[in-house]
Amino acid sequence: MDETIRVIAAGSAAGGTGQTSFAVNIAVELAKSGKKTVLVDADAAFGDGALFLHLQPHLTLKEAAERQDSSRIADYCLKHESGLFLLAAPVRPEFAELITADFFADAIDSLRQTFDVIVIDAGTGLHALSLPSFELADQIYAVTAPGLARMKNTKLFVDTMEALELKEKLALVSVEQKRKAFVKPAEAAVICAAERLVVLPNAADELAESMETGVPVVVSHPRGAYAGAIRSEIRHLFEPKPALPEKLRKWTKWKEMKRHEPARKAAVKESDI
Repeated sequence: MDETIRVIAAGSAAGGTGQTSFAVNIAVELAKSGKKTVLVDADAAFGDGALFLHLQPHLTLKEAAERQDSSRIADYCLKHESGLFLLAAPVRPEFAELITADFFADAIDSLRQTFDVIVIDAGTGLHALSLPSFELADQIYAVTAPGLARMKNTKLFVDTMEALELKEKLALVSVEQKRKAFVKPAEAAVICAAERLVVLPNAADELAESMETGVPVVVSHPRGAYAGAIRSEIRHLFEPKPALPEKLRKWTKWKEMKRHEPARKAAVKESDI
Protein backbone atom coordinates (compact mmCIF):
# COMPACT_ATOMS: atom_id res chain seq x y z
CA MET A 1 0.00 0.00 0.00
CA ASP A 2 1.23 3.49 -0.83
CA GLU A 3 1.01 5.29 2.51
CA THR A 4 1.67 8.67 0.84
CA ILE A 5 -1.95 8.85 -0.43
CA ARG A 6 -3.82 10.53 2.41
CA VAL A 7 -5.95 13.16 0.64
CA ILE A 8 -7.92 12.59 -2.58
CA ALA A 9 -9.81 15.44 -4.29
CA ALA A 10 -12.35 15.01 -7.08
CA GLY A 11 -13.52 18.02 -9.06
CA SER A 12 -15.16 18.85 -12.35
CA ALA A 13 -15.14 21.77 -14.74
CA ALA A 14 -18.83 21.32 -15.58
CA GLY A 15 -21.94 19.87 -14.00
CA GLY A 16 -23.51 16.53 -14.87
CA THR A 17 -20.27 14.57 -15.14
CA GLY A 18 -20.90 12.10 -12.30
CA GLN A 19 -18.16 13.68 -10.19
CA THR A 20 -20.02 13.46 -6.85
CA SER A 21 -20.96 9.83 -7.57
CA PHE A 22 -17.30 9.08 -8.23
CA ALA A 23 -16.15 10.75 -4.99
CA VAL A 24 -18.86 9.05 -2.91
CA ASN A 25 -18.18 5.58 -4.32
CA ILE A 26 -14.40 5.90 -3.95
CA ALA A 27 -14.89 6.97 -0.33
CA VAL A 28 -17.39 4.22 0.52
CA GLU A 29 -15.24 1.53 -1.06
CA LEU A 30 -12.20 2.74 0.89
CA ALA A 31 -14.23 2.56 4.10
CA LYS A 32 -15.44 -0.95 3.22
CA SER A 33 -11.83 -2.02 2.69
CA GLY A 34 -11.00 -1.17 6.30
CA LYS A 35 -9.48 2.30 5.94
CA LYS A 36 -10.89 4.91 8.27
CA THR A 37 -12.20 7.32 5.65
CA VAL A 38 -14.00 10.65 5.69
CA LEU A 39 -15.78 12.29 2.77
CA VAL A 40 -15.58 16.08 2.91
CA ASP A 41 -18.25 17.91 0.91
CA ALA A 42 -16.39 21.05 -0.19
CA ASP A 43 -19.19 22.25 -2.46
CA ALA A 44 -20.24 24.63 0.30
CA ALA A 45 -23.15 26.16 -1.60
CA PHE A 46 -24.80 23.16 -3.28
CA GLY A 47 -23.12 20.02 -1.94
CA ASP A 48 -25.05 16.77 -2.28
CA GLY A 49 -22.85 14.39 -0.29
CA ALA A 50 -25.47 13.88 2.41
CA LEU A 51 -28.17 13.27 -0.20
CA PHE A 52 -26.06 10.65 -1.99
CA LEU A 53 -25.57 8.83 1.34
CA HIS A 54 -29.16 9.27 2.56
CA LEU A 55 -27.97 11.16 5.64
CA GLN A 56 -29.50 14.16 7.40
CA PRO A 57 -26.65 15.97 9.16
CA HIS A 58 -27.37 18.24 12.10
CA LEU A 59 -23.75 19.46 12.13
CA THR A 60 -21.97 20.67 9.00
CA LEU A 61 -18.98 22.73 7.89
CA LYS A 62 -21.10 25.80 8.61
CA GLU A 63 -21.42 25.10 12.35
CA ALA A 64 -17.71 24.28 12.62
CA ALA A 65 -16.75 27.49 10.80
CA GLU A 66 -19.06 29.62 12.95
CA ARG A 67 -17.31 28.29 16.06
CA GLN A 68 -13.85 28.34 14.45
CA ASP A 69 -13.60 24.77 15.66
CA SER A 70 -11.15 23.33 13.11
CA SER A 71 -9.14 21.52 15.80
CA ARG A 72 -12.18 19.38 16.70
CA ILE A 73 -13.55 19.06 13.19
CA ALA A 74 -13.87 15.27 13.48
CA ASP A 75 -16.69 15.85 16.00
CA TYR A 76 -18.76 17.37 13.19
CA CYS A 77 -18.58 14.23 11.02
CA LEU A 78 -21.54 11.88 10.68
CA LYS A 79 -21.03 8.14 10.34
CA HIS A 80 -22.62 6.22 7.46
CA GLU A 81 -23.66 2.56 7.78
CA SER A 82 -20.80 1.57 5.44
CA GLY A 83 -18.29 2.84 7.99
CA LEU A 84 -17.61 6.03 6.03
CA PHE A 85 -17.71 9.39 7.83
CA LEU A 86 -19.16 12.51 6.19
CA LEU A 87 -18.30 16.15 6.84
CA ALA A 88 -21.33 17.67 5.18
CA ALA A 89 -21.74 20.93 3.30
CA PRO A 90 -24.04 23.59 4.79
CA VAL A 91 -27.73 22.99 4.30
CA ARG A 92 -28.27 26.39 2.65
CA PRO A 93 -26.13 28.12 0.00
CA GLU A 94 -25.93 31.48 1.80
CA PHE A 95 -23.87 29.83 4.54
CA ALA A 96 -21.05 29.04 2.11
CA GLU A 97 -19.38 32.42 2.67
CA LEU A 98 -18.82 31.54 6.33
CA ILE A 99 -16.26 28.89 5.36
CA THR A 100 -12.96 30.53 4.46
CA ALA A 101 -10.11 28.85 2.62
CA ASP A 102 -7.86 29.17 5.68
CA PHE A 103 -10.42 27.53 7.97
CA PHE A 104 -10.97 24.75 5.46
CA ALA A 105 -7.23 24.05 5.14
CA ASP A 106 -6.91 23.92 8.94
CA ALA A 107 -9.88 21.52 9.09
CA ILE A 108 -8.28 19.16 6.55
CA ASP A 109 -5.01 19.20 8.50
CA SER A 110 -6.96 18.32 11.65
CA LEU A 111 -8.78 15.45 9.91
CA ARG A 112 -5.39 13.94 9.05
CA GLN A 113 -4.96 13.23 12.76
CA THR A 114 -8.12 11.08 12.87
CA PHE A 115 -8.56 9.46 9.47
CA ASP A 116 -6.47 7.24 7.23
CA VAL A 117 -7.87 8.76 4.03
CA ILE A 118 -9.69 12.02 3.30
CA VAL A 119 -11.78 12.18 0.12
CA ILE A 120 -12.81 15.71 -0.87
CA ASP A 121 -15.74 16.33 -3.19
CA ALA A 122 -14.46 19.63 -4.56
CA GLY A 123 -17.60 20.36 -6.53
CA THR A 124 -17.87 22.06 -9.91
CA GLY A 125 -15.52 24.73 -11.21
CA LEU A 126 -12.89 26.65 -9.27
CA HIS A 127 -14.08 28.32 -6.09
CA ALA A 128 -12.87 29.32 -2.63
CA LEU A 129 -12.65 25.75 -1.28
CA SER A 130 -11.70 23.85 -4.43
CA LEU A 131 -8.27 25.44 -4.76
CA PRO A 132 -7.10 24.49 -1.23
CA SER A 133 -8.65 21.06 -1.83
CA PHE A 134 -6.41 20.49 -4.85
CA GLU A 135 -3.34 22.00 -3.18
CA LEU A 136 -3.71 19.71 -0.15
CA ALA A 137 -4.50 16.60 -2.20
CA ASP A 138 -2.06 13.80 -2.97
CA GLN A 139 -4.31 12.69 -5.86
CA ILE A 140 -6.55 14.95 -7.96
CA TYR A 141 -9.30 13.68 -10.26
CA ALA A 142 -10.78 15.83 -13.00
CA VAL A 143 -14.08 14.16 -13.86
CA THR A 144 -15.54 14.83 -17.29
CA ALA A 145 -18.17 13.53 -19.68
CA PRO A 146 -18.81 13.74 -23.44
CA GLY A 147 -19.78 17.08 -24.95
CA LEU A 148 -17.78 19.89 -26.54
CA ALA A 149 -18.64 22.45 -23.86
CA ARG A 150 -17.58 20.07 -21.09
CA MET A 151 -14.42 19.19 -23.00
CA LYS A 152 -13.48 22.85 -23.49
CA ASN A 153 -13.94 23.56 -19.80
CA THR A 154 -12.13 20.37 -18.76
CA LYS A 155 -9.14 21.39 -20.87
CA LEU A 156 -9.14 24.79 -19.16
CA PHE A 157 -9.37 23.00 -15.80
CA VAL A 158 -6.34 20.82 -16.60
CA ASP A 159 -4.43 23.82 -17.94
CA THR A 160 -5.13 25.64 -14.67
CA MET A 161 -3.81 22.71 -12.67
CA GLU A 162 -0.66 22.84 -14.78
CA ALA A 163 -0.29 26.58 -14.17
CA LEU A 164 -0.60 25.91 -10.43
CA GLU A 165 2.03 23.15 -10.73
CA LEU A 166 -0.51 20.52 -9.65
CA LYS A 167 -0.87 18.60 -12.89
CA GLU A 168 1.51 15.79 -11.90
CA LYS A 169 -1.06 14.76 -9.26
CA LEU A 170 -3.98 14.78 -11.72
CA ALA A 171 -5.81 11.97 -13.48
CA LEU A 172 -8.65 12.48 -15.95
CA VAL A 173 -11.80 10.46 -15.26
CA SER A 174 -14.21 9.85 -18.14
CA VAL A 175 -17.23 7.64 -18.63
CA GLU A 176 -17.76 5.31 -21.56
CA GLN A 177 -20.91 6.09 -23.53
CA LYS A 178 -23.42 3.56 -24.86
CA ARG A 179 -24.29 5.82 -27.76
CA LYS A 180 -21.72 7.13 -30.21
CA ALA A 181 -19.77 9.94 -28.58
CA PHE A 182 -18.15 12.80 -30.44
CA VAL A 183 -15.16 12.66 -28.08
CA LYS A 184 -14.17 9.27 -26.69
CA PRO A 185 -12.36 8.98 -23.33
CA ALA A 186 -8.96 8.30 -24.93
CA GLU A 187 -9.43 11.31 -27.21
CA ALA A 188 -10.40 13.43 -24.20
CA ALA A 189 -7.12 12.52 -22.53
CA VAL A 190 -5.19 13.62 -25.61
CA ILE A 191 -7.11 16.89 -25.99
CA CYS A 192 -6.60 17.73 -22.31
CA ALA A 193 -2.99 16.49 -22.31
CA ALA A 194 -3.76 14.36 -19.26
CA GLU A 195 -0.97 12.01 -18.28
CA ARG A 196 -3.31 9.39 -16.79
CA LEU A 197 -6.82 8.37 -17.81
CA VAL A 198 -9.35 6.50 -15.68
CA VAL A 199 -12.23 5.11 -17.75
CA LEU A 200 -15.46 4.27 -15.94
CA PRO A 201 -18.03 1.97 -17.53
CA ASN A 202 -21.40 3.44 -18.35
CA ALA A 203 -23.67 2.74 -15.40
CA ALA A 204 -26.35 5.36 -15.96
CA ASP A 205 -29.20 3.21 -14.63
CA GLU A 206 -27.31 2.17 -11.48
CA LEU A 207 -26.15 5.73 -10.79
CA ALA A 208 -29.66 7.13 -11.27
CA GLU A 209 -30.99 4.53 -8.84
CA SER A 210 -28.22 5.39 -6.40
CA MET A 211 -29.11 9.09 -6.41
CA GLU A 212 -32.77 8.31 -5.76
CA THR A 213 -32.20 5.77 -2.99
CA GLY A 214 -29.08 7.19 -1.34
CA VAL A 215 -27.32 3.83 -1.66
CA PRO A 216 -23.90 4.02 -3.37
CA VAL A 217 -23.37 1.79 -6.40
CA VAL A 218 -20.49 -0.07 -4.70
CA VAL A 219 -23.05 -1.16 -2.08
CA SER A 220 -26.12 -1.76 -4.24
CA HIS A 221 -24.26 -3.38 -7.17
CA PRO A 222 -20.94 -4.58 -5.73
CA ARG A 223 -20.39 -7.09 -8.55
CA GLY A 224 -21.14 -4.60 -11.31
CA ALA A 225 -18.64 -3.09 -13.74
CA TYR A 226 -18.76 0.36 -12.11
CA ALA A 227 -17.91 -1.01 -8.67
CA GLY A 228 -15.17 -3.08 -10.24
CA ALA A 229 -13.65 0.02 -11.85
CA ILE A 230 -13.72 1.84 -8.51
CA ARG A 231 -11.90 -1.05 -6.81
CA SER A 232 -9.37 -1.16 -9.65
CA GLU A 233 -8.57 2.52 -9.18
CA ILE A 234 -8.16 2.06 -5.44
CA ARG A 235 -5.73 -0.78 -6.08
CA HIS A 236 -3.80 1.48 -8.42
CA LEU A 237 -3.51 4.10 -5.67
CA PHE A 238 -2.76 1.94 -2.67
CA GLU A 239 -1.15 -1.32 -3.74
CA PRO A 240 2.66 -1.34 -4.08
CA LYS A 241 4.00 -1.24 -7.61
CA PRO A 242 7.19 -3.23 -8.24
CA ALA A 243 9.92 -1.29 -9.99
CA LEU A 244 10.38 -2.25 -13.65
CA PRO A 245 13.79 -2.87 -15.20
CA GLU A 246 14.88 0.10 -17.32
CA LYS A 247 14.45 -1.66 -20.68
CA LEU A 248 11.01 -2.97 -19.74
CA ARG A 249 9.98 0.46 -18.45
CA LYS A 250 10.91 2.09 -21.78
CA TRP A 251 9.13 -0.64 -23.72
CA THR A 252 5.99 -0.23 -21.58
CA LYS A 253 6.01 3.53 -22.14
CA TRP A 254 6.41 3.02 -25.91
CA LYS A 255 3.54 0.49 -25.97
CA GLU A 256 1.30 2.90 -24.07
CA MET A 257 2.08 5.69 -26.54
CA LYS A 258 1.27 3.40 -29.48
CA ARG A 259 -2.00 2.36 -27.86
CA HIS A 260 -3.14 5.99 -27.72
CA GLU A 261 -1.80 6.90 -31.20
CA PRO A 262 -5.16 6.45 -33.02
CA ALA A 263 -6.90 8.68 -30.51
CA ARG A 264 -4.10 11.24 -30.75
CA LYS A 265 -4.44 11.43 -34.52
CA ALA A 266 -8.22 11.62 -34.32
CA ALA A 267 -7.96 14.48 -31.84
CA VAL A 268 -5.63 16.66 -33.91
CA LYS A 269 -8.55 18.50 -35.46
CA GLU A 270 -9.84 19.29 -31.95
CA SER A 271 -6.50 20.67 -30.71
CA ASP A 272 -7.77 24.24 -30.84
CA ILE A 273 -10.54 23.56 -28.30
